[in-house]
Amino acid sequence: MFLGFILTSNLIVRPDITQISGRLPGAEGYEIRLLGYSDLITYTVVVIARTVVDTTGNFYLETDLRETTTAILDLDYYTANLVLEPGKIYAISCDSVDMVSQFRPFYEKDDIIFSIVPEDNLELNFLISTFNLSYNKFITDNFDNIYLRRKKGLIDTFRIETEQKYTSIDNPYFTEYFAYKIAQTELSAGSVNKAQLFKKFLDNKPVQYLNPEYMYFFNQFFNGYLTGESKSFTIAELENAINIQKSLSSVLAIISNDSLLKGERIRELVLLKTLNELYYNPHFYSENILYLIFEVSQKSEFTEHRLIATNIAKAVTNLQKGTKAPDFALPDLSGSTLTLSGFYGKPVYLSFLTTWTNACLAEFDLMEKLYIDYGTKINFITVSLDKDINTIMRYADEKKFEWTFLYNGTGFDLIHDYGIKTFPLFVLIDSEGRIFQYPAYKPSEIIEESLKQLAGLK
Repeated sequence: MFLGFILTSNLIVRPDITQISGRLPGAEGYEIRLLGYSDLITYTVVVIARTVVDTTGNFYLETDLRETTTAILDLDYYTANLVLEPGKIYAISCDSVDMVSQFRPFYEKDDIIFSIVPEDNLELNFLISTFNLSYNKFITDNFDNIYLRRKKGLIDTFRIETEQKYTSIDNPYFTEYFAYKIAQTELSAGSVNKAQLFKKFLDNKPVQYLNPEYMYFFNQFFNGYLTGESKSFTIAELENAINIQKSLSSVLAIISNDSLLKGERIRELVLLKTLNELYYNPHFYSENILYLIFEVSQKSEFTEHRLIATNIAKAVTNLQKGTKAPDFALPDLSGSTLTLSGFYGKPVYLSFLTTWTNACLAEFDLMEKLYIDYGTKINFITVSLDKDINTIMRYADEKKFEWTFLYNGTGFDLIHDYGIKTFPLFVLIDSEGRIFQYPAYKPSEIIEESLKQLAGLK
């Protein structure tokens, strides 16, 4: 993982450890997480550090970073972006948040309003924030002239004025952040020849895998490049190398004919981005694409590319039919811890529901009938995402539901593993723990056909 590792010890902190402390009123007792991106091709989210906000609203996080990294403070319904430098100490003052009256999907996150104290005009987050404000105003004020009339002089003027404004800043991360922001504008506006942009910003330069503006420019520059822009080979040649030969060396040899892809590192990275794009393309065999991705994950001489390839393989197969369902261990309503894998041997109809959404309540009663009809041949498991376990305990008791109820609340890991954005969500798993349907049909839909199939009734 690019992002280093998590330290959970309370021992004396080494000077190279990045520390974040803060106060977040209203979040007492809730877990706060420091998230990052494993790579900026797939944007795979990983947990860097986590802790529980204490009873006074204070929290402390620490991590060992190898390089400056974009990170995310994540708290159920709230989020904030940070740029963290190795070995720095950050004290954060946050506005209060309301965790009690939040009843909404997890993807609707509000910003955590915060400031880093004491305020420092040379601190990286402050520099990026002030630059972004001026950049956004520049784009808003000049949108038509930049993107429709392609007045390159406006971009040049803004770049020169900004360079003069920040002439005393020697932070290399900020310098590159600013440069690639301008590069993106020139690319989008079509004001500069792509070959010139490549020579200026990518050719013979280190790949900045964790700089979001560099990687955004890279992704934008090479979006659809191998299948649409490159004139050094034909689509038929690419299809043959992937669909017929299924050969990594053949694909790399073909694309090496492109004058922009002579460098081995950038050529392989462009290929990885392209394979990620082509996985769902009907003209290319997805199983062959996956095979080539696996080849890169095993054979690339670049550590970063092996990780990216692994992340791509996981992303394109995650929760797909035939893949292993993510296991978990959760308490039932009596306090006993149960695992999903403990139910294997029979299929599982897994549901994620809350008692505060009408859509979920409507499915509960319908599921009771399914349980009566198929409960001897299929395990019915409902995972409650209510905030308070007592809520689901009272509801299940009042309704006399007899299938298995587990409690997750707002726990991050399960929500992340199953890609839960809103409710209800249903998943059908076969007797060996493999995904059969994701998302599965709801009780109010045509789920009975699938249940009969898995129960051996048809």
